[in-house]
Amino acid sequence: MKKLLFNLSLLLLLISQGYAQQQPRDITFQSNSAFNASAFSSDFQFGLLNVQDVEMSAYKTDPSAHALVLNEYGKAFFISNTANPPIQFEYHTRIKIFDTTGIKYGSVEIPLYSRDKGSFERVREVRGRTFFKDASGKIISADLTESQIKTIKIDDHHSVVRFTLPGLKKGCVIEYKYIFEGPYIMNFKTWEFQADIPKILSTYNVIIPKFFGYDVSIKGPLKLSTSKFEETKKCYYYNGLTTDCMNAVYGMENIPAFVAGPGMISAKDHRAAIYFQLTDMIAVPNFADRNYGVAISIGKDWKQFDKYLMMHDQLGEQLKAKSPFKSVMPAIVAGKTTDIDKAKAIYQYIQKEFKWNGYYSVL
Repeated sequence: MKKLLFNLSLLLLLISQGYAQQQPRDITFQSNSAFNASAFSSDFQFGLLNVQDVEMSAYKTDPSAHALVLNEYGKAFFISNTANPPIQFEYHTRIKIFDTTGIKYGSVEIPLYSRDKGSFERVREVRGRTFFKDASGKIISADLTESQIKTIKIDDHHSVVRFTLPGLKKGCVIEYKYIFEGPYIMNFKTWEFQADIPKILSTYNVIIPKFFGYDVSIKGPLKLSTSKFEETKKCYYYNGLTTDCMNAVYGMENIPAFVAGPGMISAKDHRAAIYFQLTDMIAVPNFADRNYGVAISIGKDWKQFDKYLMMHDQLGEQLKAKSPFKSVMPAIVAGKTTDIDKAKAIYQYIQKEFKWNGYYSVL
């Protein structure tokens, strides 16, 4: 496990509603490879299409692949002096679809969590485009429209943003990007380098002010091809206070598709990915006079982590709730004399009265 120590004051910020923004339609062609050294530290240009990507009929390294991630870039950072949620995550990807099975990668779901009306995640500035050949062989494009982007509420705490790129067909190239914002510093964005389709390039840029302590762990069998760190001076400011940041860039190239092995229970635990766990922070209770507080330890041992879980609204708070079965249990087991008959009656009651909301979750 590699540890990067960052410190940041926890800010109480207001949150406003997000929106989806439609972008102009155009096609720009690139004559050479889309992947260069600058891609490891900055996003690649939206709509800058490589003709070879459209012409590609299969991925030589993995001819069985149904689709291929041509490029993928993410950036996570804290926003200065803003009424938006403090953590912003930008995601951008371009994918080649080889066959009809690969068309499913043109449908996207982004899960969102809301603790309450004043603390929730949102997605904005969704942008998408599909490149494909028409009947004459000319490369044309179709843009994702705002009306094609839907936010579906699952329950009081969970929703999902869904969209499907237009014009999906065998041989097309899709591209989409969005901005994700959230207030939960405990849930700093995990980056999964590996997926069930291969990737040519995947890059994650993380910029964190120096008031937070995170344990950063890289899991999976693959090695980073890029790992850069530098200190960025005066990168973050709030209410007159300015601090430096640690700027980290992680990258992998030519990433094979993940294939679950026999007996593998949780594939997610074996994929190449980078995780961030908040361990400590330095409180700044008074920005006006820069009266720095003491260091606060968060989740460095199981006792502290247990305390955090018991405060969570979907675990600890649920355990405090009164049982909904106490009043109806006598009627459920009425007339049942054996334990097995009582168990069957309870099972049948749950089958009849409970309906799955389609969402997998522990927290």
